[in-house]
Amino acid sequence: MNHLKRTPEERAALLAHLREHYVYEPEGRIRHKGRDRPRMGENIKPTDRNKKPYLLMTFAVEGIRHWIFYHQAVWLVCKGRWPKGQLDHLNGNPRDNRIENLRECSPRDNNLNIYLSWRSNKVTGVPGVCLRKDGRFETIIRGERYYFHNPYEAFFWAIFCGKKYK
Repeated sequence: MNHLKRTPEERAALLAHLREHYVYEPEGRIRHKGRDRPRMGENIKPTDRNKKPYLLMTFAVEGIRHWIFYHQAVWLVCKGRWPKGQLDHLNGNPRDNRIENLRECSPRDNNLNIYLSWRSNKVTGVPGVCLRKDGRFETIIRGERYYFHNPYEAFFWAIFCGKKYK
């Protein structure tokens, strides 16, 4: 469940539970205060939701089972508050949950980190640029269409404005 859809009482109880029972370690892990070392296999598992490699953490608060994304749990333990929007992994690795790798951002800013495939367009030979019937070249940047007379100029502006290709 998204933290924004939880009631304020649920959010406060989860935050209090995490802050009371878990401690942050510099390599990006949190561990239970009663244990000597983190136990990664028991309550932390990868998600199959949307085929994303994020980690899920499950725990019980007052007899009710809850789950939370691991990077959200790290944020809550370190910052002591819920994020205002979404959490972004700065280096693009969803398994790197160090606090210095996490930042609050809007959904729009977080979507800029999506890597697009490096498949080139069959007609233009340039990824992300297509040829229109009127002879102009088109690219979509942040949901808006832009037109150019040169396909390489369109590709340059797409990358310059934040599109990332792998």
